[in-house]
Amino acid sequence: MTSRFSVIHGQFRETAVSINLTNDSMEQFQPEKCPKKSIYLTSVDCSYGAIDIFYDIAQQICRKMQAKLDDNYLQVLTNITTIETTGDIIDSAKNFLYNNPWACLLLFSAFGFTLLLPISGLFVFCRSKKREHTNSSQILSFGYLLFLISVQTIMIGSLLLSLESIDNTINNTNNIDKIVKNITSDITNVQDVVLDNLKCEIKLTLVELFDRMRYVLWELPANVFHLYKATDGYKNIQSVANNLENIIYALNETVESAEKLSCEIRNLPLHLQSKVANLTVINNNIISCTRKMSENSKDAQCKMNDTWSNLDHAVFNSEEMNNILQEGNALIDDAGNQTVKVIEVISNGSDIVTKFVKYSNHKVDTIHRQYTEFQEYIDVGNILYLLLITPTLIVIIPTIILAFCGMARLFVSVSFATGYGLETFCLSVFNDPDMRLISALPLFRFNVENPIETFTLNIGSVMKRCKEDKTILSVLKFERLMNADAIMKQINIDSLQKKGTDAIRAIDFKQYFPKELFNKLVENSENLRNINRKLQNITIPDEVAKLNDSLCVSFNSMKNNVSNLIEILSYSINSTNQVIEYLYSSEITNQIIELFAEGFNSIVVNVTDYIQDSMNYLLENSYSCRPLYDIWEGTSTILSHKISRPLQGLWMSTGLLALSFIPVIIFTSRIVSVKSYWLKRILTFRSKAWLLHDTFVCFSTPVVFTPVVWPF
Repeated sequence: MTSRFSVIHGQFRETAVSINLTNDSMEQFQPEKCPKKSIYLTSVDCSYGAIDIFYDIAQQICRKMQAKLDDNYLQVLTNITTIETTGDIIDSAKNFLYNNPWACLLLFSAFGFTLLLPISGLFVFCRSKKREHTNSSQILSFGYLLFLISVQTIMIGSLLLSLESIDNTINNTNNIDKIVKNITSDITNVQDVVLDNLKCEIKLTLVELFDRMRYVLWELPANVFHLYKATDGYKNIQSVANNLENIIYALNETVESAEKLSCEIRNLPLHLQSKVANLTVINNNIISCTRKMSENSKDAQCKMNDTWSNLDHAVFNSEEMNNILQEGNALIDDAGNQTVKVIEVISNGSDIVTKFVKYSNHKVDTIHRQYTEFQEYIDVGNILYLLLITPTLIVIIPTIILAFCGMARLFVSVSFATGYGLETFCLSVFNDPDMRLISALPLFRFNVENPIETFTLNIGSVMKRCKEDKTILSVLKFERLMNADAIMKQINIDSLQKKGTDAIRAIDFKQYFPKELFNKLVENSENLRNINRKLQNITIPDEVAKLNDSLCVSFNSMKNNVSNLIEILSYSINSTNQVIEYLYSSEITNQIIELFAEGFNSIVVNVTDYIQDSMNYLLENSYSCRPLYDIWEGTSTILSHKISRPLQGLWMSTGLLALSFIPVIIFTSRIVSVKSYWLKRILTFRSKAWLLHDTFVCFSTPVVFTPVVWPF
């Protein structure tokens, strides 16, 4: 391919004027291969070791409490993202809690637990005894003590789980900026690699595509002429030229035989020449007539050759036709410039992603900076540890225990609300196979504007197709960016065809045919027929024939040549009359117009196929969109497994720790009650023993009395 067009700043710049392409080169069209770089994504370790089992259980419980993502709940979540006023916040909170009854129940239970636990604790320890005696055994007190130790073991385990969850949560909070930067780096890397390859592939493919379109347009006259050569009209015109060749050849044969006959006559004795005088006159007339016809035929042959060249130029290579092709070339250039703007569209879409990522990264950096500044004044980790450890350590003061237990339960509510909200976000945004929420959110939708049409892309549909390992251009709906019908409309083949038709109708084909020369040929042919009729009545006298046999041979040869010439002339005149009628009527015009229409239709079919082939090539050979989904899935994994799971473990372990105080209070109160009962029995028994001792001393003789020492 000797023609090359390069794309500079979205415009085609012609670097070679001549287009010297062949059909074979067109069929073997194959865009150059652009290099493809490997894409590597950052891996994140989301494992926390043996505690993962506990985290998974807590996360599954939280997920079971989540509302079903139906149309109603989908609208509730969508409304949350469009909050503008305080009233919207209240309405959204009501609707969210209404659709999440389990979460609402848990939060209300925590609130009730926070208020009622201190009251119930005081009631248990300070209530009055309804019965004077309690039939509790010492074995039962040991059972209460065993249960108390078991609950304390659970509390210690819950405390350790809570401390570990707090540590993991704080570490995640401290490293959230690094996590976001890794995601940003992956997105930027994928974007740069994919976009560079797309620009290269699209430029090369579009350049080759529009080269092919120019080629088929400029080959139109040659293709139409090739079609015209197969028509009867062209064959008849060509037969006229061939007949002129035959006429000239027959005329030469006739002249040669007539001159030979004249030579034979001149060689006769004078007295015999007088006997063939009529033959001499007719033969001289034949020579004269055929020589004139030969000159006219040669002139007609030259004129026919010039006529065909002029006709070919007038129809297929005229200035008007060249202007039409130049206009078509300009339209193809304009269509190329418009189509190549798809690169700008893709770049703009990439800029949208970049801006969104930078905006998110900036927000995370701001939050992380504020959190770091807050940490300089307050050690959040120590406070959380204190909230959890203090209720366990200060077991000697029940009121303080209950107060800190309520604070721990309040902490459970906060951690649960945070974890529940994060899990709701992950389930609705990342884990929904239909991706209905992000498909409905305006935040994840953006309009794509291009010279052909405007349509909407949403992240949901993009990620679904990326998950199916589709190419990036198929995901971006490249078939709508590069629309064959729209490109053909820009080229405006119908307008070019109409102008070509008008140019052909304006051609006067009569001026290109040498009719006057054929009229002379017809006139001379008629004279030759008259001479031939006279010639047929002439015979060679016997005495002349006996004297010169060759004279008879020459005479017969001349007669045959004249008859053959007349026959050729008759056929040629008939075919010429058909050509004259063909050229002087509208048949040739209509026939060429039909062929041009067929040629333009062929251009439409071929160009449409070229566009489709180029589009299919780009759709099939662009980068896979799977890395984008892997980033999306990795983000989901980070949020759901790396960040959300410690929060789920935190509220569950802390809640279990706070709830453990209920059996602690109950078992402690029961043990205290049992010990109080036995203490009262011991004191009563000792008082009775001393009373008996005093009575015995007063009413009996003095004796040595040794009091009983009870083991109590």
